[in-house]
Amino acid sequence: KKMLDNAHEFLISELGLIKGITENQIKSFC
Repeated sequence: KKMLDNAHEFLISELGLIKGITENQIKSFC
């Protein structure tokens, strides 16, 4: 259970990071 929660939080943080990087790239590209 604990490991699953950690994996879930890790995925969310990774997705947030990717989303932030993508938004920055789009802004600098435009």
